[in-house]
Amino acid sequence: MTYNLSPDKIILSHEEAINIIRNKKKIHIIKFLINSQTIEAWAICHNNISKEKGLYARVLENLFNKQKKMRKCLNELDEESFEYSCLNSKQKAVKLYINTFYGEPVIISLYSINCS
Repeated sequence: MTYNLSPDKIILSHEEAINIIRNKKKIHIIKFLINSQTIEAWAICHNNISKEKGLYARVLENLFNKQKKMRKCLNELDEESFEYSCLNSKQKAVKLYINTFYGEPVIISLYSINCS
């Protein structure tokens, strides 16, 4: 089973979770403690169905596929060539960009919690 932990598919309200269940979507409950208070959220289970993936999942998948194509092209180039250096720099930039996505959802989710 795959859970869509993309911030655009996280549900923070109990009422919204009930509505989604009524629409025959599978969800997964997430519970954790913050300052001795139990926080509940729900994630929509997308089962790797593309149309149900969240924005983060789709963007990351697209970027990963682009980087994969670039790495494949690198195998066909001479490592000493200018083209290799340019393409290698681009694929490293895409990799770095992909890696920046992993910290951002945590920041967004912490900001969403009613701590104030």
